[in-house]
Amino acid sequence: MAIIEVVNPSTSEKYLMSAGMNFDGLFGQGNDEAMSSEFKKLDYDHLTIQFKKVSLLTRHALAITEKGELYGWGSNENQRLGLSSSVVNSTKPVPIPFFNDPKRFKLLDVSCGADHSFVYVKEYDTLGRGMLRTY
Repeated sequence: MAIIEVVNPSTSEKYLMSAGMNFDGLFGQGNDEAMSSEFKKLDYDHLTIQFKKVSLLTRHALAITEKGELYGWGSNENQRLGLSSSVVNSTKPVPIPFFNDPKRFKLLDVSCGADHSFVYVKEYDTLGRGMLRTY
């Protein structure tokens, strides 16, 4: 499985393409095709979503956008994508809601393991400290 970034020289549009073996929707092309030797576009709006960091392993992928949002696709077994347990897998990139609050998190890096995902964040201090007193 491989994912590459392609830049259209005439329009400067950037998008991701994938090919290889497809397990649990890892192609991200919106289908369950088992294998492809031809690179095809991933199924997402590449005009509004620009990925700057992508990590994948054999069954799932995570990506950070230029806007600092987290997307995932492929297997959600054991909730490795961070989606609801009712979601078995995603055949195209979908937002991961928990990390998409820019007031709370700044996403720094992502990494996919065999059965887990790692999201490295800077968490902003949104909690108050001290004692509340009324005089």
